[in-house]
Amino acid sequence: SIITSLSNLDFFLNANGQLVFDVRSGGSAGIFLWSKPAGLTKVAAVGDPSPISGTTFLLLSLSGSFGLPGRAAEFIFSKSGTSYGLGSGSMFTNNPEVFSPLNDTGQIAFLAEIRSGSSGEAAIFLSNPNGTIAKIAAEGDPSPDGNVFFSFGESALNSAGQVSFLGETATTFPLITGPINTGFFIGSANVPPQAVVPITAGFNTYIFSGLSDTGALSLEYFDFFVPQPEFSVVSGTAGGS
Repeated sequence: SIITSLSNLDFFLNANGQLVFDVRSGGSAGIFLWSKPAGLTKVAAVGDPSPISGTTFLLLSLSGSFGLPGRAAEFIFSKSGTSYGLGSGSMFTNNPEVFSPLNDTGQIAFLAEIRSGSSGEAAIFLSNPNGTIAKIAAEGDPSPDGNVFFSFGESALNSAGQVSFLGETATTFPLITGPINTGFFIGSANVPPQAVVPITAGFNTYIFSGLSDTGALSLEYFDFFVPQPEFSVVSGTAGGS
């Protein structure tokens, strides 16, 4: 098909001159990679089969959100376990650092909604330079806390191919039951997601600060439920503390 609009997109450039961008409108909706001398190639597009058997891509995003382009909205978590996305420009967003889903080896991390018949679910994927796409985590997959994933947010990718992401878990999916937990996780094409920073119920906001090439994740943390609201920076590694 023909790309009809470049007005609604995210784009990222790596040290090797590769440029990845997403298009979210028209028949050409998808993720595309430009490099020299190969030119423009498709990473994934609406209607393509996903790595999950029997499903096709319905929506794709480099930003961790299916809303407007740009950095994904951060999340506030209420004591009831409900998450609320905060729109661009709110006091908790606009972290000056934007983490590229494209690393220098040409791997690309992205969020997608996939469809099988009339049912759909979200998942995080990793595209490799050889054209293969691997699943990192999907709604309904087992999570490290003994629950299953049912929601995903912002993600980051390092040069080792590790993907860190914000995830919510519950006892069951798609009928969401039981206590809802929220945390940051790190996974790869070969290693299932591991918890980095488990987040207990509370009315807090968390913003990525960085993911190192050794798999150490740091994030900014704002706690509402203390006598004086606190702002701090915490870090952790997969399966660690």
